[in-house]
Amino acid sequence: PERTLPGLPLNQIPGVMPSLMDIPAGCAFHPRCEQATEACRLRVPVYTGRANFRVACHWAATCEQRT
Repeated sequence: PERTLPGLPLNQIPGVMPSLMDIPAGCAFHPRCEQATEACRLRVPVYTGRANFRVACHWAATCEQRT
């Protein structure tokens, strides 16, 4: 989210968040993510990023190149 850009909608991941008592293996977002692959189902992603943001996604670099 960016507070300096009021009025712009935030992107949302469809679906329902998993219960904290039953977080899925791998990336916790993989059941709801349109970009999820087998790697997402099997491995927890590591945090990467820059000074102003951090992200935990196996495909963050690939997605950033597309924007």
